[in-house]
Parts: sequence; structure tokens; C-alpha cells
Amino acid sequence: MGLLDDLSNVEAFGKAQSLFCGVCTLLGELPEAEREALTTVMAKPKVSHTALSKLLKENGYPISDGVVGRHRRGVCSGVAK
Repeated sequence: MGLLDDLSNVEAFGKAQSLFCGVCTLLGELPEAEREALTTVMAKPKVSHTALSKLLKENGYPISDGVVGRHRRGVCSGVAK
């Protein structure tokens, strides 16, 4: 199979990727008070990506530290290219 065949059958490679990262999606779904609190904490450089990811997972939001880090650096999939 060549590239053209693979592109024609791209659905076979897995689920479609969201246009937004998990953090962007979560921020769009949270109640205002929680969204503001998360945004405030994410702006604190002393809070690690891992600590934020752990906190989110403990509250039912399975977002990895890598996704948190990309979002905080402004290079996540939610940033217009």
C-alpha cells in the first residue's frame, strides 16, 4: 500500500483527533468558578505539570502531564497554527 491508499483508509488508524487539547476542552466545559481557579493555578510556574495532571486525574479528568505542559507553553492543539 502507498500513501494514497493509507490516506483513503485513515479511519483504520484510530479515532479522530480533537481540534483542542484536553485542557482546552476541559476549560470549555467547567463551571466558571472552577475554570477561573484552574486557569489561575495553571499560571503559577511553581506548580508542576505532574502535580496538575495528578489533581485533574483525581477529580475525574484524565489529562496527562504532557498535555498540561503543552497547554501551558501555548503549543497545544488548541492554539491556532
